[in-house]
Amino acid sequence: MRRNRRSSGPGRREPRHDPIQSHRELRQAQAAARRSRQVPKTPITSLEFGHVLHAHVEYREDRRRYKPAPVVILAHRRGEVLVLRGTTQLRNSPHYPLLRDWDEAGLAEPTAVNVSPFWLPTAELLTQIGELSASDRRRIQALLGPNRTEGDDGALVSVER
Repeated sequence: MRRNRRSSGPGRREPRHDPIQSHRELRQAQAAARRSRQVPKTPITSLEFGHVLHAHVEYREDRRRYKPAPVVILAHRRGEVLVLRGTTQLRNSPHYPLLRDWDEAGLAEPTAVNVSPFWLPTAELLTQIGELSASDRRRIQALLGPNRTEGDDGALVSVER
């Protein structure tokens, strides 16, 4: 009895495995999956308290490096916005409250915000992705203090709406 061999036929060679091509295909599939989950983004129309945007945010450890991250607008002045940085690395800390209605804010996954505000040049803002719910706005205002907050330069700014 002859065994059935797994081959492509007589005289044919199997193509060699290309790890670079496989990696490229994997990255393309991951990118397509991310795009299919994303909420449609709108251009930046206004900079008001509670708007959620994607922005280029510097790493605290290395100011030469940055990455796109969600930010929540607190206030704005000429050429700068006071923001809270969003993170998907959830921590059990009062300094990183979880946005309860993250999906309504246009975020793709559960997100917490760092309640240490900082000034960011408006040129670093990428796209508007949504707005915080009324309950998340109230929680953030309560954590920051009664209708006022302070940027990293010490300037007090009103965040009343």
